[in-house]
Amino acid sequence: MTKRKGSAAGELRCIVCRKRLKGKQKRFCSDTCVGTHRQSERGAKAYAMRTAGRPWAEVAEELDYATPVVALGAARRHAKYNNLPWPIKVN
Repeated sequence: MTKRKGSAAGELRCIVCRKRLKGKQKRFCSDTCVGTHRQSERGAKAYAMRTAGRPWAEVAEELDYATPVVALGAARRHAKYNNLPWPIKVN
């Protein structure tokens, strides 16, 4: 029997870039992917906070963004990559 090319069942891959993990790596292949994942989590939180009606200044302060404009950009990127509605409509 020959081995199949491609991903084997149970093969561990980086949750950001999908590269194969080696050795003791658990979820990420590099520090760059860890940072990317953390930023995407912040963008998701910014999007959720804004859809809940919180002002951009409050979102930026709570999530440690430099300015409300930076928080807005992170939320916009999150919406774009996840096919979510933009602009956010707040009641």
